[in-house]
Amino acid sequence: MRRKKPGYLRQPHFEVPRKKPRYCIFIHPATSLHDLHHVQVLFAAQAKLLAEATEHVFQLQTQKKENQHKIDRLHDYEQQIEQHLKIHDLWFGIMNF
Repeated sequence: MRRKKPGYLRQPHFEVPRKKPRYCIFIHPATSLHDLHHVQVLFAAQAKLLAEATEHVFQLQTQKKENQHKIDRLHDYEQQIEQHLKIHDLWFGIMNF
């Protein structure tokens, strides 16, 4: 039976760091110009869709900022109504005794 080495003599356990795979676009020389043109058209279409989505997000954010004061005022009105209802309940609760 083998004896274990004391802790100070043991080799530390290290994991070997793994390299992350690198992704790159490699276009084979035999790729036809038609395929390259097709990829360029797809990228252009994606760019157009991204621009439209960005514009839509900007419009929505602008609408939200324009209407925020109305939303805040509505919350204030709701709080006032709740306070009036509480006072109403208290007042008529006392009167009914």
